[in-house]
Amino acid sequence: VKMCDNIMDIMDLEHLVVEKMVKEKKLLVELFQTCGKVELEFVVRSGLYLGFVLGIFQMLVWVCWDPWWSLAVGGAVVGYVTNFIAIKSIFEPVEPVKVGPWTIQGLFLTRQYEVAAEFADFLHKKVLTPDDLWKEILYGSRKENFRALLEQHIEEFSGEFAKNNILTRNTPNGSTLKTLLLTEILAFLEKEHPSLHPYMNMKLDLETTMRDKMRLMSSQEFEGVLHPIFQEDELTLICTGAVLGMIVGFLQSLAPY
Repeated sequence: VKMCDNIMDIMDLEHLVVEKMVKEKKLLVELFQTCGKVELEFVVRSGLYLGFVLGIFQMLVWVCWDPWWSLAVGGAVVGYVTNFIAIKSIFEPVEPVKVGPWTIQGLFLTRQYEVAAEFADFLHKKVLTPDDLWKEILYGSRKENFRALLEQHIEEFSGEFAKNNILTRNTPNGSTLKTLLLTEILAFLEKEHPSLHPYMNMKLDLETTMRDKMRLMSSQEFEGVLHPIFQEDELTLICTGAVLGMIVGFLQSLAPY
């Protein structure tokens, strides 16, 4: 119970998530594929539609003005603009905007209820696993807080022994009884914590907690949680569209020859 009440004091969840995402890059890809499958389909479809419209404009320009490099440059511009619009529309606008009879909002944000459940389930199964949580508790930056919590629990559990200062008496090896007990408990947890995983899952229930709290977030808060995770790769995706567009445009310019 005390661990549940003091969970943020004995482990740094933000550090744990960031560290694991950095170490295992594939997790970020899996996360986007899991939570953003609808948005990925939109990017593909919008690329087709926007690319077609912009391609017509590019064709008209080429008919009137056709240096050898125009199709390559035009393809790069079309690819860049297409991906830019598609990717930005996933998170923007953050708040709903009325345009005539339509309401426009970032795709992720319109699916907040569903995405919150998928995000919480992914983190629970892939990132915030019981094994990772125990490693953070035992070896992380806040491990001393956990030791202090254990010491307090030892004193409360010992009852009369604590009142009579028995715990502070030295043992034959020179350490106090309380220190000896603390060392033995930590050694036990380091070795046997896997047997506590089911109980930890049940008591902490992180998936439910994360899901419910994310569903209650405002659009601004929800965007602030999800967007930074994917933001690093946005420019890569946009530039990839530009490069592919340039290659296709260059190949088109060779067709007449």
